[in-house]
Amino acid sequence: MAIGTLFKSGSKDLLERIRTKNFSSAEERSEAYRQLAASSDVKLADAVQFLFTPDGELRKAVGQMLAARRDPETVLVVVKALKGRPEAARRAALGVLAALPVGDVPQQLGALIEQKDQAEQSKLATEALLDMPLSQGTVPLLTKVIENGEAAHRLRAVQRFAEIAQAGNLPFFERLLDDPDERLRLAAYQVIVKFAGVDKLGLLVRRVPEEPYSTQQVLVEAIGKLAPRAGGEAVQEVLGLLASGNTGLRSVALKILMSFPDRLATVRAFIEYSQSLVGWVRDRALESMREFGADVVEPALSLVRDEDPDVRGAALTLLSGFEDPRVAQAAVHLLGDADWWLAINAADLLGRLKDPRTVPALIQATQREEVRWSAVEALGRIGGPEALQALAKLTKDERPEIRIEALAALAVSEDERVLPILKGAAESDPEKPVRQRAYEMVRELAAKKSAQLDDAALRDAAHSSELSAEAPQIHRLLAMARQQGASDLHVSVDSVPIMRVGGELRRLQGNPLTPEQAESLLTGLLEESQLARLQAEHQLDACFHVPNDGRYRGNVFRDRKGLNGVFRVIPEKPPTITELGLPADMSEIARYHQGIIIVTGPSGSGKSTTLAALVNLVNETRRDHVLTLEDPVEFVHPFKSSLINQREVGKHTGSFAAALRAALREDPDVIVIGEMRDKETVELALTAAETGHVVLSTLNATTAHKAVDRVIASFPVDEQSQVRESFAGALKVVLAQSLVQAADGKGLVGCYEVLKGTLSVANCIRDGKTFQIPSIMQIGQSAGMRTFDDSLMGLVRSGKVTPETAYLRANSKDLFEPLVSPKFLEDLLA
Repeated sequence: MAIGTLFKSGSKDLLERIRTKNFSSAEERSEAYRQLAASSDVKLADAVQFLFTPDGELRKAVGQMLAARRDPETVLVVVKALKGRPEAARRAALGVLAALPVGDVPQQLGALIEQKDQAEQSKLATEALLDMPLSQGTVPLLTKVIENGEAAHRLRAVQRFAEIAQAGNLPFFERLLDDPDERLRLAAYQVIVKFAGVDKLGLLVRRVPEEPYSTQQVLVEAIGKLAPRAGGEAVQEVLGLLASGNTGLRSVALKILMSFPDRLATVRAFIEYSQSLVGWVRDRALESMREFGADVVEPALSLVRDEDPDVRGAALTLLSGFEDPRVAQAAVHLLGDADWWLAINAADLLGRLKDPRTVPALIQATQREEVRWSAVEALGRIGGPEALQALAKLTKDERPEIRIEALAALAVSEDERVLPILKGAAESDPEKPVRQRAYEMVRELAAKKSAQLDDAALRDAAHSSELSAEAPQIHRLLAMARQQGASDLHVSVDSVPIMRVGGELRRLQGNPLTPEQAESLLTGLLEESQLARLQAEHQLDACFHVPNDGRYRGNVFRDRKGLNGVFRVIPEKPPTITELGLPADMSEIARYHQGIIIVTGPSGSGKSTTLAALVNLVNETRRDHVLTLEDPVEFVHPFKSSLINQREVGKHTGSFAAALRAALREDPDVIVIGEMRDKETVELALTAAETGHVVLSTLNATTAHKAVDRVIASFPVDEQSQVRESFAGALKVVLAQSLVQAADGKGLVGCYEVLKGTLSVANCIRDGKTFQIPSIMQIGQSAGMRTFDDSLMGLVRSGKVTPETAYLRANSKDLFEPLVSPKFLEDLLA
């Protein structure tokens, strides 16, 4: 039988043979497919089924038939047939559909997609669009799906559009950059990067900080390719990334900057830009720049001689992180700079570099008043015969402050030849403050060198007060209190003067003071203005300076018997956190750039002393502007690394609140508030902490979590919700402290409770659940938190406090029961 007559029986028989593959040869199969392609009476639905076959020749035949018919129902029938088909089969069928007359298929698919009342059909049509081969003719359909489709369809539509996108499609993809779906934005960025020129560099740079890490990597790669072609203006676009809090992003930005051919212009642009940043952000950006090593040294060395002092200073700061002999030469050049702050920084850097070749320049710099302290300290760090000889000469200077600076620098060198010089100053310097500082240095250096020292005799010589014959008796009493190591002196009517030594009150020898004697004794200490305030208010808080002895904080007041006074001995120099035994991780405060730190505890627990230690820490480790608001000023902080202005309430300002309002306009980095006493002060402190300042303050409360409650309770109930939110975000640390009898019975030891402003603590404050804070502190040791009981246990283990003392002061006494003697418990219960 001839092949041409095989399928004459009708279309039904033809379809059956094709479906069952009932062919005796390849020729029969090809003839069947040819007849199918030419058929006009095969039903559309029957023909469409063959589009999903893996037989490419059969699909081609069906496509020819469909193209010849141009049946408007074709697209609908194909779309309905998609349901339940495997992905490979769907793609095969849609490939044929896409090859049909172009004007028909997209138009019909679009109509089906728009039929929202036929949800299943609309979904299938959308999926058909996204699976079939695309062309620019399908772009309007893709944009509609992206704008109005389901999330999964929108993403697929963007990805397919990206495959066929052209430069003219960029405006649409730029609009997608504000889409909340990160995956859509990423696809849009990839299209923009593909077609964008340097004109899009600014757009990409501005978007980087807003995107998550994975998307950022796509952007920074694109920026890196565009930036060198953009020229100098591109540097300004990239510089903005340096303010980012993301370390990786800053590093990438710097790598881009360093790819520009004009290295000097790039480094200068970076330095100029860095001057506009907040101090801690600027330091962070400069630190990142140092990652590129020698690539920035040469340009920075050139900029050290720039006409702009800010550029010179920033260049020096940048260079300070490099071990390059040329850095020391640059710093020596700046020792003579007209800008005294630059010269100070240069001296400080030379001290850290410890290059002995710079000693002559530093010796010369000691002749310059405003640079002397830093130059002297640098000489001490460098050491060596030439530097030590120059410092020894300065210990004979007529000005006591210069002698102290020289002695401190000698002590820093830790050279054995320094010990006799320090000892001689402690014994015979004409000024008591110099002798006292020298004595402290002798003790520290002798301990390090294991040298023998007659401590008692040296201490007596250093602390002896050589008051003039005309000095008031109250001056002599105060000097005696300091010499005997007392913390306080009490002057009361009908009592002899009393000193508090090691936490215990000790009466002096003599007769009780009459009202007239007490009045005469105390008024002999007061200036006319202080006496007028006492007469008007019947009490007076002030700091008093006794010539050639030291400073004292005092309160003079009247009671039923007459005039009385209590005076606290203020050490000659600010304490350190090590000397006070503060928790070691409190040094983290030096790294804070905003937020509030509160020191709390009962009256007389040493809050002001701790606050002074924290200020001293900032003064030694940061180059900031520190503004203190005190009532009264107690510790006088000398110039070290920071600029410190100390204002006294009553003398320099009317109130803490008034001074704090003014402080926000005085460009401080750190604000120290002697005490938060009222709502207005607390409110202004929180405002300062939220606006990029570090705020240090004290508060009267017995525990850390009670300090939190006191801050919130300072406000009316209707304002407390907002205050909780503000305080939760601003709080860094609450340090609660108490004084405990030392194990040797000769003094008091600090016991500290630390609350950190962690996320869980912040949530408790926001939710009004501060009662949960003690529990968080118990389990928060890994975050640096500790309770009073934790601190007491540490003091017991170190032998500083007896178990019995700790037991009496502990909140959870069962923790200490195994450590105390049975007899102690028996006596306690008797």
